[in-house]
Amino acid sequence: MQSSLWQKALTGLVWLALGFCLVAWAMHLRAIQVAGSKQAPLASPPQTRPQPDFGAMVRALNAGAPPVQAAAAPAAPPASSRFQVKGLVLGGTQSAVLLSVDGQAPKPYVLGAEVLDGWTLRSATRQQVLLIQSSTGARIELGVPAPAS
Repeated sequence: MQSSLWQKALTGLVWLALGFCLVAWAMHLRAIQVAGSKQAPLASPPQTRPQPDFGAMVRALNAGAPPVQAAAAPAAPPASSRFQVKGLVLGGTQSAVLLSVDGQAPKPYVLGAEVLDGWTLRSATRQQVLLIQSSTGARIELGVPAPAS
């Protein structure tokens, strides 16, 4: 009696495995058949929305209003006012300058270093520090403060 129970269980497992294999192969063959057919894509192409005409909206909203004059932009301060020499260490090509940019804490810059927005530290002497803007060739000569005694 015990061997017939094992036989029935084993037979059931074999049939279950065979059924699983048949279903897997059927799904695989269906996938190949669908991929190989020349069907239209399932997703529709993106539709383009008309772009709003902002100029027409502004004209419609300001139909009775007098034209508004744009406020003049305040004049930008000169570039030289953005930099302040706080200290100087002279050593030939190894010279360094302690610069404060836009009122921030001073930072050390060596000759040839870019300080800000294309401004490069070109030279340093006891009397002045020279900054050059690489794109325009503009120059800024900054005075060196007298040493504290």
